[in-house]
Amino acid sequence: MSFVLSLSDFGIWLAVSSLMMLTAVELTSPFYASRGDISFNRKKIRRVAVAFAIASVAVALIRITFLVL
Repeated sequence: MSFVLSLSDFGIWLAVSSLMMLTAVELTSPFYASRGDISFNRKKIRRVAVAFAIASVAVALIRITFLVL
């Protein structure tokens, strides 16, 4: 049994991952910043999330180009 990922599956994964990371950073940052229990670099996570979002848009543009051609 093989599970083959297509370009659309990869694009959806990128989009969902970026939304989850951005949401997690925005929701947890004020809470944990005041407590001091967990320290994480908010800028790094945001950069990765934005990179994933850009990659998902690029995948969508590639799919649109293949549909047009």
